[in-house]
Order: sequence, then structure tokens, then C-alpha cells
Amino acid sequence: MEDSLSSSVAPGLELHPNSAIELGSGLARRYVRNFPYAGDFIDDFHRSLSSAPLNGPIIQLDIPGWLRPADALKLYEVGYFSPGDILEFGTNRGLSAYILASAVKNSGRLSKVATMELNKDYTEVARKSLSAKGLADFTEFHTGDAADSCEQFARQGRTFGMAFVDHSHAYEHVLKSCGDVDRLLNVGALCIFHDYTDRRNTLSKGVGESGSEYGVYAGIQDGLSKRRFRFVGVYGCCGVFQKVA
Repeated sequence: MEDSLSSSVAPGLELHPNSAIELGSGLARRYVRNFPYAGDFIDDFHRSLSSAPLNGPIIQLDIPGWLRPADALKLYEVGYFSPGDILEFGTNRGLSAYILASAVKNSGRLSKVATMELNKDYTEVARKSLSAKGLADFTEFHTGDAADSCEQFARQGRTFGMAFVDHSHAYEHVLKSCGDVDRLLNVGALCIFHDYTDRRNTLSKGVGESGSEYGVYAGIQDGLSKRRFRFVGVYGCCGVFQKVA
């Protein structure tokens, strides 16, 4: 039943269930496509992400952030092929929003990346950076608690074709975001969770913002409905799930 439903909402989507890793291993997976496209890359922008300079495992663009090449490639791919607006938890300085908004623009869609950030200074830095790159028409910035912004979207009846969750490593915040993406994502949409494979993840409940212990994995395990979401795969340090009901 699930396979039939899932294929109807995302025809041609390729799954990689065997890419799952053991909790605490800290392994990162290589980039593998989910959507069909010709050639090794979608376009020149996608290709450029694969060859961006690195500082350790992290890509170095003119907007700072903490993405591996495989993370960036997956964000661009899913952003490019996902219909509708994109919901981002955690703008920071705007690196992932830049990649997602570029994907939307280059796809020819008129969709928006609705990006949420608690820190107003980061919001303004990101707004200026993306405006300078000609992406103002493809982004909207929401400052404040992500839960409050999601509540406002729900009241407006707004839905999204993709989500990227990277605002917190705290169990409670990730747990809450799982409920928010459940009610705000369209059936068939993909949700990408950053730091899903980080070695600091544990199964503890109530883990806060700590440099030594993360609650991303546990928050997803406890918060994301196994009836309405299925595991798609691991790419970089990201776990990708699809809403199927």
C-alpha cells in the first residue's frame, strides 16, 4: 500500500534505504540523486557545488555556513525538483537559503523559500547577501521562534513542497519541528534534516543545545510519524524523509 501511494505522489523518486547508518557512527554518505536528470549534474550551479573549496569537510562559499558538498548537492537537487514553496528552519547567515533559492530560480519556478531564524542580526545579514545575489524575489525572511512562524503558516492554510530542518540540535526543538512539517508539508514532499548522522546524537530525551550531545536523531525517531513519512536515504550528514500520507 505504501509503495503504491508513494509512487503516485512522487513518480520516479529513487530511494536509498540501505544508506542508513548506525547511531553514533558519525559517518557521512556521498551524494546520490533521488530525481531523474540527464548527466552527472542538473546544471552548472549544481556542478559548482561539487567542486567548491573546502575547509576540512565543509564547503567554503562567500556566504558562511556548515554544509558538506553532499549536503549542498542534495539541497539543490530537492529544491530544484520540489513543486511549491520551501520551508527552512534556521537561516543563520543564509548559505542553505542561497542554495535553495538558487535552485528555485534556476528551475524556472516562481516559488518562495520561507526561511525562519531566531536571531534578527543573522536574518538581516542573510537578507542582504541574498538580495545582492539577485534572489530577493525568491526568499522571504521570518524572524522569531520557528514554532510561532509555523503556527502562523498553519492558520493561513499555507503548505510547502519541501522542508529543510537545521535550526537546533535540541531534542525538544527537533521533536516540535517534526509535528510542524507533518501539518505543513504536502503529500509527496521531502524533508531534509541536517546533522542526522552526527556522532554526538544519542537516544536521550530532553537533550538541550549542547556541544557534546545532540537530540536530532532521537527527536526524529520520536516525532516523525512512521505512518505518514518514510525514510528516503542519507546524503552527507542529512537524513531525508518523504511525506506519503
